Amino acid sequence: MHNIEHELVFRSNPNFIFHDSQGFEAGSIEEFEQMKKFVLDHAKTTYLKKRIHVIWYCISMDQYHRAVLAAEEKFFNECDTRSGILSYPQT
Repeated sequence: MHNIEHELVFRSNPNFIFHDSQGFEAGSIEEFEQMKKFVLDHAKTTYLKKRIHVIWYCISMDQYHRAVLAAEEKFFNECDTRSGILSYPQT
């Protein structure tokens, strides 16, 4: 299984540290739970270097009438810390 805890650091800017969920929407419940724990733990940490500052959530828009996937809805329903780290339009 992919480990979201592994840091991706680019030499061009080592101040930006990335963590990749590896597209959990196609993965198992275990993969989703690992990602959810990571988000919630890192959203509430007081250690600034470990805190999540941005979540880049990519949604394929190759079809204008694309429906929201169950995994995407689950992400926004269960991983919203109400701390301002998740921002998405209300419909």
